[in-house]
Amino acid sequence: MLPAMARLPEVMRLIEDEAYFVVHAQRQCGKTTALRALAKEINAKGERVAMYCSVEVVNAFPKAEVGIPMICERIRGNAALIPGASDELIAKLNAIPERDYLSSGIMQSLSLVSKAFGGKPLVVFFDEVDCLSDETLLTFLRQLRDGCISLEKGVDFPASIALIGMRNIRDYKARIRPERETLGSASPFNVITKAMTIRTFTLDEVRELYRQHTTETGQAFESGCAERAQAFDRYLVWGGMPEAVALQDEGERAEYLKRLFTEVYLKDIRERHRLKGDYVLGNVIDCLSSAVGSLTNPSRLANTMKTLLRVETTDDTVNSYLGYLEDAFLFSRARRFEVKGGRYIESPSKYYAEDVGLRNARLNFRQVEQTHLMENVIYNELVRRGANVDVGVVPIVTRVNGKQEVRQHEIDFVVNTGMQKVYIQSAFGQPEGEKLEQETLPLRKSGDFFRKVIVTSGYAEPRVGKDGIVTVGVLPFLLDEKIYQSIVS
Repeated sequence: MLPAMARLPEVMRLIEDEAYFVVHAQRQCGKTTALRALAKEINAKGERVAMYCSVEVVNAFPKAEVGIPMICERIRGNAALIPGASDELIAKLNAIPERDYLSSGIMQSLSLVSKAFGGKPLVVFFDEVDCLSDETLLTFLRQLRDGCISLEKGVDFPASIALIGMRNIRDYKARIRPERETLGSASPFNVITKAMTIRTFTLDEVRELYRQHTTETGQAFESGCAERAQAFDRYLVWGGMPEAVALQDEGERAEYLKRLFTEVYLKDIRERHRLKGDYVLGNVIDCLSSAVGSLTNPSRLANTMKTLLRVETTDDTVNSYLGYLEDAFLFSRARRFEVKGGRYIESPSKYYAEDVGLRNARLNFRQVEQTHLMENVIYNELVRRGANVDVGVVPIVTRVNGKQEVRQHEIDFVVNTGMQKVYIQSAFGQPEGEKLEQETLPLRKSGDFFRKVIVTSGYAEPRVGKDGIVTVGVLPFLLDEKIYQSIVS
């Protein structure tokens, strides 16, 4: 198992800053396991007190008079599990009058827990918060906000609270009835200062888990370049879903990923958006999965389905489905950016699979094409490390049949990290001659002096070539932190 603090460094930074924040993540990516483990690690260190509390059982109770007492009960039960929790604390929690629940039950409960551990800052992880809705959600958030405000008056209350689920806090408003959406200047949503995302395991994390498995089972473990290449090849096929990494039988692994896609992700989208069926949605998914990293838009997808698949749909429907797939962390959209003009081109865009293993499972492992999957994995890694990633467009004047034409050439990734910008091309294989000229053309014609990089397959160390363009193998780029930082930072 990976140390939670190592997997969730940003969460620890927010806790140290005593922030109230959101952690949102895709289904089955290991967020609950990681956050439970993080709470244990925090308690073991002894500098703070941490409590994990899932509110999933309140899912079916939108009325506050039912939902809020259930949340208070969950706080009582989980407070009792904190190492060192006294019988006196539990008795005080039980003594909170029921008449106070709707106005301040959650506040009183958290205040009592905060006061019970000798002045140590309390950290609370509320999991599955996006299961809450309507009055229950609104009352829950308002009491957290009021408790946060009371900290300034010296009242005991958690120093840091994390709201955990699939959505960002901005999306929780959709769980409140339309007539309740106007919340005024004292909106409970204002309590949150930061949002972050947990995604599936990275290649480096998968390698570490493989190491642990071989050590535990006594199997021989390859080291060096061969081990890194083997791990990368596996990752391109199976991705980073924790359960898929843990399963040793490839048949079981494939079936798990297929079931996860159909029985968890698609089911969740259908239920959340009240879809009567998923035939059109399924075709949108298949089109995106078959062409990861290709330019597309709702109109193009709708036309493809009408022409080739005889599926009747509209641009608006497809556009809605694309949004659903992004919200479910199945696909991520990369917008096009005109490098010389400094402006975004809204359509078409590129879509990358959030987890390549899920994408491959959707296609029944028929299109495991390393060229496109390597590009997909590079994109995911850049996003996970906090970069803003766009697709670069460079207009280049070309003479064709004696006439001048302006043609759009592409830079795979325009990577923005603060004030720094880097242009990256993904090139499976080692481009030479005419192919190298094609790959580097948009880099050379960008008209600026930002760093330019070609990431190739394999494990070649970085080297500076013609026109100052850096070439590096994908394995050191993804797995060597110093090399990555030297290129991107």
